[in-house]
Amino acid sequence: MRGPHVGPDLAAGLGPLSAQALHESATLLRRHYELDRWLSGGGDRVRSAIVFETDDQRTTRLVLKVVPKVDGPLGEAAFARHRRAYDEAPVAFAADHLSALVNEPIRVDDGSWIVFETIAGDDSEDVEALGVLLRTMLGGPASPGGRTPCDPREFARACGQLVGGILDEWVERPRTAARPLSVADFVRRHLPERIESGTVLHQLSATHTGDWITLDGDGGRAPNPFALLEGAFYGDEVTVRVLAGKAHGNLRPENVLVRVRPSLCGTLFHLLDLARYEPDGALTRDPVGLVLHITEQALGVLGDLERSALIDALVQPEQGRLAMLPGWLAAVLREVSDACARWLKGSGLQPEWRRQWLLSLVGTALRFTGAASDRPKERDWFLRLAASAVGRFMELVPVVDHRDTPVTAPPVCPGGASERHVLPTRPWSMIGRSGLVGELLTSLTVARPVRQVIRGLPGIGKTTLLAALANDPTVRSSFDHVLWTALGPAPSLADCLQSWRDGLVGERGTPASRQNLAEEVRWLLRDRTALLIVDDVWDVEHALCFDVGGPRSTVVFGTRLTSVAELLAHDESEIVVVGPLDEQSAGDLLRRTAPRMTREHPETAACILGELEGSPLAIRVAGRLLETELRRGFDLSSIVADVLSLRSVLASRAPTDRFDAQEGVLPTVEALLRQSTSLLDPADRDRFAMLGVMAAKPATFDTAAIAAIWESEQIWRPLRRLLDRGLLEPTSSINRYWLHSLLAAHARDLLESAP
Repeated sequence: MRGPHVGPDLAAGLGPLSAQALHESATLLRRHYELDRWLSGGGDRVRSAIVFETDDQRTTRLVLKVVPKVDGPLGEAAFARHRRAYDEAPVAFAADHLSALVNEPIRVDDGSWIVFETIAGDDSEDVEALGVLLRTMLGGPASPGGRTPCDPREFARACGQLVGGILDEWVERPRTAARPLSVADFVRRHLPERIESGTVLHQLSATHTGDWITLDGDGGRAPNPFALLEGAFYGDEVTVRVLAGKAHGNLRPENVLVRVRPSLCGTLFHLLDLARYEPDGALTRDPVGLVLHITEQALGVLGDLERSALIDALVQPEQGRLAMLPGWLAAVLREVSDACARWLKGSGLQPEWRRQWLLSLVGTALRFTGAASDRPKERDWFLRLAASAVGRFMELVPVVDHRDTPVTAPPVCPGGASERHVLPTRPWSMIGRSGLVGELLTSLTVARPVRQVIRGLPGIGKTTLLAALANDPTVRSSFDHVLWTALGPAPSLADCLQSWRDGLVGERGTPASRQNLAEEVRWLLRDRTALLIVDDVWDVEHALCFDVGGPRSTVVFGTRLTSVAELLAHDESEIVVVGPLDEQSAGDLLRRTAPRMTREHPETAACILGELEGSPLAIRVAGRLLETELRRGFDLSSIVADVLSLRSVLASRAPTDRFDAQEGVLPTVEALLRQSTSLLDPADRDRFAMLGVMAAKPATFDTAAIAAIWESEQIWRPLRRLLDRGLLEPTSSINRYWLHSLLAAHARDLLESAP
């Protein structure tokens, strides 16, 4: 005699309401259901499992899914869509990759539905849900039976094979839909049933009004994605030629089974839950949805800097900061992007795909924003992603104001010989700099100076300030062009100018000499308003090669060298000195970088802040070191002494936004400082090293003390050279100077390593 109609393990996982509904149906139809294994975790929105269904004649292995309540005639439309997807697919694709619905759907009292699907390929022993493999990589159980470990490289490859297989075998060829859509309508198609009055997403939109919003971590205003849904920026005047075809509509890892035996193979995949199938759906929706579902589960293991880098990588996959992401996640993004690129090859539709990818990011990220309403950190990240995708779309597609007044969307240099010539990403934090940013914005957009020079110590935040200006919407709307380059001690001037020229004309040109490129850029900008930003200047002559704007342009230079700043500025009013953070801002930055450490060890935090003298670079590195120690369960006493002496800070890698894409390295803090001291002659380097013994905080000293340490009365020429290099700063007192604690620690290292 058989046991209960619903096995106890299956009933426990389904929950009381779903188990009762299944029990009643099974009793009427004289069926029995036993659990084989779960395909989804307990926290997943859609519960799915492989089960044994037994009636009087046979036993069949099926996929059981509990589909959450959706407003509308789900019992009719959703299941009709699933059957239509199966019927309309190429015969071979349906047989190999799609599951067929069997039995009648079972309605649960809470409005959800229980549905059954066949297993495409028919051998459940050899398949596993992609979601199970993902949880394995992120530290969860391999599977309920612990049978399926997952190699990250194989997982990433499987994601690319899945996307490539769908595009190649199901969609087959790129084509555009017969009817174009407005920008707002295209995005809304990613948000069925989620933007109606009373929904969570609708409530969130009420808290973000206006065309522009301010989001934490963005360093300025950002376009409001909710406003885009209402027709802002483009109205009905800009339309989207939709790349359309057969689309799954809900391509999440839990809806994909992949072959795992004898090895993981993404080309042998099986798609479940086709309730949102569209025969003419937006084709960017599925790959974007897959990537963001994977991203959602990965956010928990990413730090703040990695989350910011992930936004850049998603919004600009061809130029994003993949090197700053965990290797497996970067590989997933690359594999999916490469699969899409291979499918598009020869079609000429890459620009349309690029723009529609961004709009799919907006719509899908907003969907996740609503779903994460009870997880503020994840909700805010997805909203930042949506806003960033809108911002990037606005760079590619000129804005048309919804009041029917054209607004120029300034063309931005799209990149030339290397990544260091594209606009930088928005800064991770602008704590303590909002006032200075506001002053500079007023100067650049109202006063319109011919030249501005930003000077400051290494790691004090010059690049952060310039990046905030380059990305500020006020700047972007005030200038026809915003161009950026970062030089360094040994730049390729022709490459940098080539990238500006290519960005202005919109195509890669033939390499030319520096002089010819400068003349061409000057001619292109002759009657335009342009903001030219030249960061990390070490040589005045290098900088002047980029003073190529017309009479309505402004050039802004950033440098750590006092002598360079003084030579570039026409007068003192053109120099802006970026100083250390004040005490309150330094504390705020440390609290953001190391929230647990500052909360649990306030005395240690106060000591650290006293030693770091308001250096954003030092605060972020020290905070990261201490927070990491706490996360690993270590006692802070083992590292505090090294942090207070700044020895461990110097040896640590700089924050990931200091990644040098040109060289492919993330330098240490010491390497950043050594750039300044390595250009000194040996005698001056020794003199600088001797100043490291000035241990007081702050380390200020007069010329008499310098003469005593150097054992020489002839101090004025070498002192001037150190001041010119920005290694010393004058104080308000005559003949008295200040050495920042970070530079003092570097000087002590040089002294200790001297032969």
